[in-house]
Amino acid sequence: MNRLEQEQRASAPDIAALAGEILLASGAEIFRVEETIDRICRAYGVASADAFVLSSGIFLTAGNETERAFARVRHIPLSGARLDRVAAVNQLSREIEQGRCTPRQAYQRLLAIRDLPGRPRWVQTLASGVGSGCFCLLFGGGPADCLVSCGAGLLLYFYLLYLVRGRLSKIAANISGSALVTLFSLLVYLAGVGERLDIITCLLYTSDAAAEL
Repeated sequence: MNRLEQEQRASAPDIAALAGEILLASGAEIFRVEETIDRICRAYGVASADAFVLSSGIFLTAGNETERAFARVRHIPLSGARLDRVAAVNQLSREIEQGRCTPRQAYQRLLAIRDLPGRPRWVQTLASGVGSGCFCLLFGGGPADCLVSCGAGLLLYFYLLYLVRGRLSKIAANISGSALVTLFSLLVYLAGVGERLDIITCLLYTSDAAAEL
């Protein structure tokens, strides 16, 4: 085994674990995370790697009679979907498989992908409102229903991003935000605006995805 191969095998666990961390934190499916980790390890000469991925953590081990043993554990906090990061890591893993990226280059690119800036908060808020109104229309709501859904979507993300961000856990923020927009929709409906309360409140399941994707 030459020196280059030794360096690749030594750096493969950290590169694979970082790639998996970015994917999982960005909303990628567990099977995609495991597959990417396996591909990166094999591309850099580690055939015995075994990844166990949960929704909040990655456990990566490898080692046999011919390979140096190693273990990596990463805790992944809950966060929103970032499909731009998922696409970038997928593209990088293909380049690694094709031999077009050295371990050093791969690690630096992963750090850059991890630090990609998110969309401005006002853009996410606007997307939540527009997405809520569009989904309401898609499900058969009328013009008034769409306006109420749009307003509730704007209110939801204004609450999540400007009022409680960093103050509440994600679960508590989602529960309180859902209660807030449900109350808003109910009050507006009782005031005579809107015709289908069930369709108006469908934004609870769609506006979050519309804003984050």
